[in-house]
Amino acid sequence: MSTLPRGERGMVAIEAQLTTISQSRGYWTDAGSNVFRARQSADGSDLPCLILWDDGEQPAGASGSTNHSSGQIQRTIGIEGYVKADQADTGRLLGLVQADVMKALMGWAFEGGVRDDAGQIGALSYAGSQPIPRGDGSTVEGVRVAFTLSYKQRWVDPTRE
Repeated sequence: MSTLPRGERGMVAIEAQLTTISQSRGYWTDAGSNVFRARQSADGSDLPCLILWDDGEQPAGASGSTNHSSGQIQRTIGIEGYVKADQADTGRLLGLVQADVMKALMGWAFEGGVRDDAGQIGALSYAGSQPIPRGDGSTVEGVRVAFTLSYKQRWVDPTRE
């Protein structure tokens, strides 16, 4: 049994899964070589990179009621992928980073859900993506890929279902 809350376990497991993204493992990029949590920006020395964001959580349906000892939680997770690109590469590398993130997370989640050494945490679903605007003259561009992690947790002990 883990001592971390289930939501944090999910974030740690997703972060670890993102580090598997490398060309030597059959991915298109090496974006998994630099994975960060809640970092405000990416610069040229860290590229390619992925930045993992916890975008908040909410109870599913009536799960937030005090009539129950536990509830179903939906945590929104954003993953920003950044690459170095010149005008000739604009957009092309973003598509590859997005595909790598999808392959790493959805393939893994499909094979048994989000999990860690302590066991199953929850289900992951794709929630969309959008490019991150590139500043004038910048050689760094990004894409944000969103997911929803659904899991059950007890209100008085968020380490348990």
